Amino acid sequence: MKEREIKIIGYHEKALIQALLDKGAVDAGKEEQTNIRISSSSHPVHSDAYLRLRKVVKGGNTLPLEFTYKERQGGSQARINEETTVHIQPKEGEVLLRLLAKLGYDVQEMGLKSRHTFLYKDFRVEFDTWDAQTLSYPYIEVEGPSVEALDCFLEEFSIPRSFVSTKSIGELRAEEEKKRISS
Repeated sequence: MKEREIKIIGYHEKALIQALLDKGAVDAGKEEQTNIRISSSSHPVHSDAYLRLRKVVKGGNTLPLEFTYKERQGGSQARINEETTVHIQPKEGEVLLRLLAKLGYDVQEMGLKSRHTFLYKDFRVEFDTWDAQTLSYPYIEVEGPSVEALDCFLEEFSIPRSFVSTKSIGELRAEEEKKRISS
């Protein structure tokens, strides 16, 4: 599946939620995620891609786990990714991680995220907050059908491009770590 997304960082979250609701967006609810990024110390996943195992708990229910290979396809105005996902039963997650470790995928970094999702027209608007060890600030992720549609979303909600990032969570983490080290 091809995914087109932007991150909005430092923008007024409550104001955007209210604007979305005023325009008829659907509140799709809140969820808690455990995300495990997987790589190998001997043969790492290349820099424009990653493997991830995601556990989602929504409304007290654990959904099937998502095991995803996500590869960046490019994009300067929006991140364009090719995402391949399989769903597995929650009880099989630990078995999969052990199997991957035996195959040399021994680097497993866990992060916890709270997500509140709104659906508006053809957009998914996700308000994400990670645990402090993963990323110290929240952001808004917007997925849309095209780069042009994402530009229209920004225009419709009067969001200046200065708030937009196409960086991955890995890039944002590395940037934050670099700032921490230099200060």
